[in-house]
Amino acid sequence: MTCTKHILFLILLMYPFEQAFTQHAKTDTTVINAILRRANSLINTNQEEALKLVQKAEMLSLKHSDDYTLANVFGLEAVIYYYNNDTLNTQLYAKKALVYAEKSNNRQVEMRAHNIIGAIEYNKGHFKESENAYLRRIEIGTQLKDSNAVYTTYYNLGLIFAHQSNYLRMADYNFQALHYFEKKKDTVSIILSLESISIAYQNLREQRKALACLFRAKKMAEIHKDIYELEGVYIDISTCYEELKNTDSAFYFLDIALKTASKYDDQYHFTIATLNKANLYVSKKNFDQAIILLKEGERLSRKINRVVGLDICYYNLGQAYFEKKLNDSAFRYAFMGYVEAGKTNNRKFIAFNCLMLSRIFEKKNIPDSALKYLKLHLTANDSLNRTEQLKGIAIQELKFEREHQEQIRAKEKIIAETKLQKQKQINSIIFIASLLLLILLVIGVINYRQKQKANAELLVQKKLLEEKNKEVADSINYASRIQKSIMPDKMQVQEILPNSFVLYLPKDVVSGDFYWINSLKGVTGKTFLVLAVADCTGHGVPGAFMSLIGATILNQTLGMDEINNPAEALDYLNVELPKNIKSSSSSGTIKDGMEISMCAIDYEKMEIMFAGANNNLYIVRNNQLLLHRGDKKPIGESYSMKNQKFSNHLIPMFTGDVIYMTTDGYPDQFGGEKARLNEGVFGQGKKFKYKQMEELFLAIHHLPLNEQSEILEKKFFDWKGNLEQVDDVLVLGMKI
Repeated sequence: MTCTKHILFLILLMYPFEQAFTQHAKTDTTVINAILRRANSLINTNQEEALKLVQKAEMLSLKHSDDYTLANVFGLEAVIYYYNNDTLNTQLYAKKALVYAEKSNNRQVEMRAHNIIGAIEYNKGHFKESENAYLRRIEIGTQLKDSNAVYTTYYNLGLIFAHQSNYLRMADYNFQALHYFEKKKDTVSIILSLESISIAYQNLREQRKALACLFRAKKMAEIHKDIYELEGVYIDISTCYEELKNTDSAFYFLDIALKTASKYDDQYHFTIATLNKANLYVSKKNFDQAIILLKEGERLSRKINRVVGLDICYYNLGQAYFEKKLNDSAFRYAFMGYVEAGKTNNRKFIAFNCLMLSRIFEKKNIPDSALKYLKLHLTANDSLNRTEQLKGIAIQELKFEREHQEQIRAKEKIIAETKLQKQKQINSIIFIASLLLLILLVIGVINYRQKQKANAELLVQKKLLEEKNKEVADSINYASRIQKSIMPDKMQVQEILPNSFVLYLPKDVVSGDFYWINSLKGVTGKTFLVLAVADCTGHGVPGAFMSLIGATILNQTLGMDEINNPAEALDYLNVELPKNIKSSSSSGTIKDGMEISMCAIDYEKMEIMFAGANNNLYIVRNNQLLLHRGDKKPIGESYSMKNQKFSNHLIPMFTGDVIYMTTDGYPDQFGGEKARLNEGVFGQGKKFKYKQMEELFLAIHHLPLNEQSEILEKKFFDWKGNLEQVDDVLVLGMKI
């Protein structure tokens, strides 16, 4: 009989504390909140440093006597002590956090404190106290409409009922949790729910169903690179194979778990794997080796304050000594197992230990006691109701699958309707833009014809011409306002990117260059900052028309499930742009397109995803310029090669990095000393070129961003002199 792994849902403690920091930011607590954020980010990598930081925050908070902030501090301190297996301090600071959270109405920390207390009581085997704490957390989570908190607590409640052999109720809670996590696409939570459901199947002797759940969890954990959960999955798979009498496979997966847990200093999983390996030696009748490992497992369990599972450990020790005909030692451990199982109401091991005690008394020829424990065994065994519980799980599983399929169909319908609506919007924009171009064309034709009239009407025509020119200018200015509406103005850029600049110098009133800035929420709930700098074919009105369509298509990519990185966004743009141009062209052979660079910035992971179509990304770091090249092809059907996708580059970023994105207008400008000597004759001079631009980026990157913009603009006009500007100019810079 094996010790199945149970993991409490504590990883979700981290985010709610972060949320609490931003909800109560006062001038006096700004420094404290910054320290807490830093400590929170180090919990999984450097717990010693995290504890030092949070203790510093505690000292500062006590000086300010801010109950709300103190609740945050004590709550995070309790989490760190929990991960360090310091039960005494965990309980102390969790209770402090609860007191201050209730005083200051800090509901998030109040809810998380109940979660920590529930975890502590669970590990002590105090299941009623643990259940009460979790039910209180659910109550607060329901009031706050925090579904994530409610369903993660369902998972924890399921573990409590597993130890009480109430697998029907355990499965009920976990199927509800799995249903929610599937909708949220929460990989880690799905893994934990699958493991918990497998535990129910294991204990009801449905090992094949349990393995199906576990191998699905294993695949997800490997893709997600979640080593901690993968160790637990290995242990549970081993347990299933042991029940199926496949001891070779059981030993194989346990050895992987032990090796991995030892490598990453995971005492929790190492303890469980040690006990399970001892159980395998019991089943192979290698009792001497089993006793050594069981006693080591007991010592490790006491060390990490995990009394849950000791009833199983003592049962196996009793069995090993019984087989070695050492009845006194067998009685001692079987009785200890019976007592421990009674404390946690683990009916399965109450039954097992009672049967063991009955056999020992039979060997000792004490029939009354043997009969007493046999009756206790039968009573506990009958209460398990295995058949009814299996039926209940099957009903829940069928219900879950039906709801899952209905959700898929509903989602497909919503996607189809959304695509249709977006296409209607695109058609409307194209119609308006085409009408504007037609108006401009008609005005131009009328203007041309008026110029051809007789000299006698010259004065009249001059007046008419002035009026028509004004109409053209007004129309172009209106087109400029339309184009500018698709791009954030300087104030909006500073709100989204405080430490940035945009140098935007159109050749004409309207431009073929445009920039695009948005916040995008991914499928995991994480928010990315998305930037794009684009150069459409041509400039003036044709370029502006292309930029309008390009920006509109980029807006479609926001929230599309199938678009998860810049390369996929460019692939989508590459397909949709030719379609929309053709829809407004009778010939269907328009050969227009654009060059574009796009970045998605993940501040949490400090990473940049970059893709480019004939455009590059420049990063200045540690006084060195790093060039990240885009693909050597533009956006546009006539240019692109079939079945070739754009490349997505994953680039680490660091605080202090300066990022530049530019179109080709700046480096392609003619000018220089020769142009000035020739007094601005067109065609004289030479191009500024990319190398000189890169050297300029490197020379100015340390300056404030507004000064960089001024220097770039002054350098451009100094170089250009009196020559004509050859193209639209767009340079975007930002500092991390």
